[in-house]
Amino acid sequence: TATAKIVGGVPADWGQLPFVVALESPRGQQLCGAAILNERWLATAAHSHQIVAIAGSLDPSSSASSSNASNRQVSEGAEVRLAPGYAQGTQLDLALIRLKRPFKWRNGIVEPVCLPKDRAAMDQLGTVAGWGWNDEEGVNMSNKLHRVQVPLMSRAECEKRFLAAGYAIPIDKTKICAGWPQGGQDACQGDSGGPLVVSQDGVFVLTGVVSGGIGCARPGLPGLYTNVAHFLPWILDIIKKRK
Repeated sequence: TATAKIVGGVPADWGQLPFVVALESPRGQQLCGAAILNERWLATAAHSHQIVAIAGSLDPSSSASSSNASNRQVSEGAEVRLAPGYAQGTQLDLALIRLKRPFKWRNGIVEPVCLPKDRAAMDQLGTVAGWGWNDEEGVNMSNKLHRVQVPLMSRAECEKRFLAAGYAIPIDKTKICAGWPQGGQDACQGDSGGPLVVSQDGVFVLTGVVSGGIGCARPGLPGLYTNVAHFLPWILDIIKKRK
C-alpha cells in the first residue's frame, strides 16, 4: 500500500530547520509535519485537518516546562484550504493551514521557509525532515525531529523505477520524486506533510511536501512528494489575501 512515510536519518539540531512544525491531534497524538510559510500559514499534506501546530521544538512530546520551552509555540488550526481539485486518494496532496494565533519569529529557532521561484533542478540533494517512523515496520520510533538527504530525480526516471518494480504510478507535474537507488534513506509513516527542501544561495527553499510512496526506503522505490512550484500561484493568492 502507499504510505505517507524518516528512515536512515540523523537527529536535527537547533536552528537547522526552523520552519519544520509538528502537527498533533487535539489529544496530543503526533500526526504529521508541516512547513511555516509565514506567521499565519503552514503547508502540509491534504489529509491533515483538525490539528494543533507546534513550532520551535525538536521533541513535541516533551512537556512545556522542559528545557528549551521558551522556544516552543503552539497554535490551533483555524482554517484549511485544500489544493484545487483535491479528492482523497488523488494526487493533489497539498493543504494550507491558517493558524488561530500567529507564530512569532524567534532567534533562528522559528522561521519561515522560502517558497520556490521556479521548478527545482533534478540533479541536487534535498533534505526531508519529520517525526515519523524510523523503519517501515514502526519498530523504531523517535520523538526527536530527524532529517535525511535524498537526491531529486526526473519524472521519467521515477516512473521507470516504479515500473521496474511492478508499480504503474503516473508521475505528472504535480509530483516530485526523491530517493537513492539503493534505498535505505527516506521519509516514513508519520512524516506526511513535512517539507522537502533544497539549499539555494544559502537558504532553504520548499520544493516538496511528503505525500507517499511504496513502503519506506525500499531499493529502487523513491519517495513521492507534492511539487510546491506547480501550486505556487494558488499558494501565494491565499497567503497574501488572508493574513
